[in-house]
Amino acid sequence: MNVAAVIAEYNPFHFGHQFHLQETRKQTHADALVVVMSGYFTQRGQPAILQPWQRAKAAIQHGADIVILLPAVSSLQPADGFAAGGVSVISQLPGVRYLSFGAESPCLEDLTTVADALLHDPVLSELAKEGQKAGGNFGRTQAMAMGRHPVLKNLAPLLNSPNNILAISYIKAILSQASSLQPHAIARKGAGYLDEELQPLASASALRKALSEGISLQAHLPAASYAVLEEERLLGRVITSTEQFSAQILTLLQRATLSEIAELPEINEGLENRFMLYRNAASIQDFIHSVKSKRYPYSKLQRSLFHLLLGIRTSDLPSAQTPMPYALVLAYNTTGQKLLSQWRKTSGIPLITRPMRQRAELTDLGKRMLDIDRLASEAWTLALPLAYRQPGLWSKQHPIRISVSTSGETEARLEE
Repeated sequence: MNVAAVIAEYNPFHFGHQFHLQETRKQTHADALVVVMSGYFTQRGQPAILQPWQRAKAAIQHGADIVILLPAVSSLQPADGFAAGGVSVISQLPGVRYLSFGAESPCLEDLTTVADALLHDPVLSELAKEGQKAGGNFGRTQAMAMGRHPVLKNLAPLLNSPNNILAISYIKAILSQASSLQPHAIARKGAGYLDEELQPLASASALRKALSEGISLQAHLPAASYAVLEEERLLGRVITSTEQFSAQILTLLQRATLSEIAELPEINEGLENRFMLYRNAASIQDFIHSVKSKRYPYSKLQRSLFHLLLGIRTSDLPSAQTPMPYALVLAYNTTGQKLLSQWRKTSGIPLITRPMRQRAELTDLGKRMLDIDRLASEAWTLALPLAYRQPGLWSKQHPIRISVSTSGETEARLEE
């Protein structure tokens, strides 16, 4: 079986995601599509609008065959850490040949040249260090360093586009992990990643903004994705703002010590002092606006607040060479079920379908990461209005199995 994989967030699943899955299947001639997807919190330090099982259900109904959770320890990381976690999971799943990703500039040769240079070029490394000393943040200094490189400067514009940056991070992860995955770039279609204008092929950012403003997304989402969103909205299980976590996070800021803040993954260069200085803020947005500077971008600060919420320390992050310790299955269809059966016979990575029951089978690192995923579930639930909370949901969840009836309609049910 020819298998391709995608690393995604689907927050929410939109037409651009559907196009990417369709093109991946078409261009790689894939018999099966595997998705590794963020859970309750995403790479830019935002809460997912829906629980991961529901987003996985939408993905299966629109082209994926099996969806696996990207642990929170990796999903709440900058591009390189996010990519490394996803690549590590996929590389341990036997038979997966391709990693497909979208890019604004899908020339794989150019993307690979940049990725290799960022990993190994000493001139580029020195130029980037000079930029960081001058006060720039990591992303900007890499782009500026590339622009000053005597040989690679014509490729510097690649580092100015968010999907190109993530594509390069995927390739870096494949190279650094010596993975057998073959990268496959697909031209991104639709609005820009951060474009908040609602349009025919709107970005996830625009869709979340519209949702928070009470605007219907029916015309902007594929049918099954909209149905899932609407069902969860009617049940009160939708999160549209980081401010829904204010009580939890601001309380933790009040009780945290300077040393505890300093142990968070992205806290450096004295940032812990700014956290302590402004911890009496009235809201998350007030706090971030007070702490933010050109060196500390918005997404970094948001991730740090959710690191605090989940108790994620720098010591919890797996090293670049440490394989991810489990693959937690969220949903699958008939093809995905066949893959899962094959993996159970040949895979070295534990395949989790009953998180609480299978915890004892994991390494210490796996247990710690799974505990953080459980806490992410509980923290997300506590951000819902009281009437809609589902405490202990993590221990009750099982993979969702999607079957197709003879009439072509899909049916979703929990694995028994």
